[in-house]
Amino acid sequence: MLLIDAYNLLHVTDVLPTEHADIDVPGLVSLLQATRYAGTPTTIVCDGVRPGVGHGGPSATVIGDAKVLYAGGGREADDEIERLLEVTSHASRLLVVSSDKRIQRAAKRRKAGWTRSETFLEEIARDLDRKRAEPLPKWVHEIPLGAEQVSAWMAEFGLPEDWGPRVTEAEAAVEEAAEHTKLDHGKPSKGRSKEANKPPTPVFELDDRTRRLIEEHAIDPDHLDMSQWL
Repeated sequence: MLLIDAYNLLHVTDVLPTEHADIDVPGLVSLLQATRYAGTPTTIVCDGVRPGVGHGGPSATVIGDAKVLYAGGGREADDEIERLLEVTSHASRLLVVSSDKRIQRAAKRRKAGWTRSETFLEEIARDLDRKRAEPLPKWVHEIPLGAEQVSAWMAEFGLPEDWGPRVTEAEAAVEEAAEHTKLDHGKPSKGRSKEANKPPTPVFELDDRTRRLIEEHAIDPDHLDMSQWL
């Protein structure tokens, strides 16, 4: 859970990207939803009186997923944060965000986690920078890629349009011969001999007795063509 010293955090400069440099409390809540803290229970504590309430006492409102507390007239956010740390029963689950030494001492006293406002904003800035990374187009996962996608990748890597694997004349001849072999498979050609068109001799497993005969008489197993013996 986050417990944020609002104005201490919002007064930090030169950390967030330029477009978020002058955020207010609602802007802070919006930014948190685009970071690792999205969905984390958050309480933001502000100095003074909540605008438009018509009284000078403490008050609270909800902005997005965050609870926003105003300390009230004559009171600072530090006072309210210290009070919250004292009354909570789960201080060890809190991360207190403030660069104020008083708040840091109060957090340590209650064994709550704490971080400086500058450090917290640096985390937010890193998360926002990752969010800005342009997602890859869906077609990068398609296999095979079409001509348009191939051209896009070549442009991405700075390759010339005519770049690609070269096929030598020898390689082309081998591919052509392989293609003819596929077409002729199973069809005896007129120029082939009967021997060439004969099906291959089946391979048989030898039993122990036959194997001993082969070893004793130095018979070449390649000559065990039963069709010739028969």
